[in-house]
Order: sequence, then C-alpha cells, then structure tokens
Amino acid sequence: MIGKLFGPSAALAFSSLLAVFAYAPNAGAAVIYDYVGTCTVGCTGQASGVLTLKDSYTPGDLLTNADFEAFTYISSSTIADDARFPDDTFNLPGDDTFFRFGAAASQLPAVSGAGAFVILTDGISGGGDSFNFSPTTLTVIIDFNSIREAAADPIFTLRDTTEPPPPSSDVAEPGTLGMLAMPLLAIGFLRRRQGRGTRAA
Repeated sequence: MIGKLFGPSAALAFSSLLAVFAYAPNAGAAVIYDYVGTCTVGCTGQASGVLTLKDSYTPGDLLTNADFEAFTYISSSTIADDARFPDDTFNLPGDDTFFRFGAAASQLPAVSGAGAFVILTDGISGGGDSFNFSPTTLTVIIDFNSIREAAADPIFTLRDTTEPPPPSSDVAEPGTLGMLAMPLLAIGFLRRRQGRGTRAA
C-alpha cells in the first residue's frame, strides 16, 4: 500500500523505521556464569546457581566488589529447610545483601572451568553467609555456623549473551509514529501533485 502511494523508496524507508522499533540494541548485557556441582554434604544430586556480573567485567579477570550484580544458589535439601528460603533458592540480593568478595584473589574462567572466590553477605538475620568456591569444592556456610552444604567439582560456564535480542514488546506511541510518518506523507503528496501537473500539460 505504501509502495503504491509513495513509491518503492518511501516504502523501504518506512520499513526501516519500523525495524528500529521492533528490535532493541543488545548493548550493556550483563556477564552471566552458570554454576553446577555434585552435592557431597547436606544435599543430594546437583547444586546449581547463577552468578551475574556487571557488563564492565571481562571474563577471566580478577573479580572486584564493583563487578557483583546478583547470585542465585539452588540445592535439594539443607538450605531448603531454612525458613528464609521457602522456594529452595538462595537469592542475593533478596534473601540477604552482598557484602564483598573474599580477601584472597578472586577469579572466574574465561569460558568454562573452576572458579576460586568467596561471596560474603551482610547477614540480614543472624551472622553473615558465605559461599566458598575453590577449584575442587564449594562449601556453604549460613549464619557463620558450620558447613551446611558442600559440593564437589564446581564448574562455572560463561553464558552466551551475544545472541540477537528477541523482538521487543515495546510499541512506539501513536504520536511518535505520526511524527515519523509525516515526511513520508509529504513526499507522497508532492509526488501526486507532480503527476497531475504532468498529465495536465
């Protein structure tokens, strides 16, 4: 329809404008690591989790406190029995607040492998909590008590966040689309007048 009224070039321009609103840029994507380990103490099966870091973090570099954004830990039993974690999941922030990474050098693999770092929390109720990752073991301590859970061979895998973004659910307001359409309408009007003038001559 647009092609008939305004010509093929105008139709192409209009399609390009719609594409701008249909897709959002993928800039500023967070750096996300998925974790999995085999339970050895306090839980059964596999323990898993997700560590989300700010987009300024370079995979494989040493961690700083400013890199932290969120951490989720999921296991089968011990933490699930804690009244603070009714959904069997430890969320940071949420169930507690992030305090800092451990004093020792903290590092994650560039792509996949073991990590060596400690996550310390403020301890909203009671003492603080800690998740201690070494190349061979994860130990979980809640409220500064003894080890509540442990897992062997913890592996972190960098999640691919470079995939093209899905279509955005955001829809441009009618006023915005109207402003974009006005130049196209003007072009169409001028072309129609030129066509009439040619036929009259």
